[in-house]
Amino acid sequence: MAAAKRATAALVLAAAFALGIAPAAARRPLNDPDRNTLEAVRALHDFGQCAVRDHWGRVQLPQILAMDYRSDAARDALRGFVRERSQCVAPEHALSSNLLLFAGALAEAMLPRDRPLAELVAYDPARPALQARDEIEVMSLCAVRAGPAEAAALFATVPGSNGERAALRAIAPRLGQCLRSGQDVRVNGLEVRALLALAAWRLGVLNGLVGGVGD
Repeated sequence: MAAAKRATAALVLAAAFALGIAPAAARRPLNDPDRNTLEAVRALHDFGQCAVRDHWGRVQLPQILAMDYRSDAARDALRGFVRERSQCVAPEHALSSNLLLFAGALAEAMLPRDRPLAELVAYDPARPALQARDEIEVMSLCAVRAGPAEAAALFATVPGSNGERAALRAIAPRLGQCLRSGQDVRVNGLEVRALLALAAWRLGVLNGLVGGVGD
């Protein structure tokens, strides 16, 4: 049994590395489970869509999304971004309750809608491996590349809807296959969506198909 578990872990890691993903040292864990109301979460997504319709919003966001969303620098940058987007309405306490959901909503809004997600995140052996910040990001990057159709279906749903729950169930096997054996990851569905959106955005930037820093 132990040998089987080791073999499974080796297969999962091999799949991740074959997709051009390299894990970095683990950092501090994710935030506690989401404390936002459903209305606030949907307002985050509305804010993201509004923000990217503005030229300067599209210019500034890549620099913010390139940061580690758990860092104080990212929190401060997002606060400044919200203040400058006065024409968009951000939900109250958006930055204090769960920064991951906010960053994920903005990353999802930045994904082009005129290209298939599979094209945006496809593995290109000519490009360098994408450095993941921790094991959770390895899982997210791997899952988006392994299941772009499932991820795209998830992004097409309304947060907190029955459609979102069905899409999360559909992509759950990908997450399990991409998670290293023995890892204990505790995230809810909304956080999974945010993690996958951030992963898709990073992969799109790597492939030169999504606006990144300096574009």
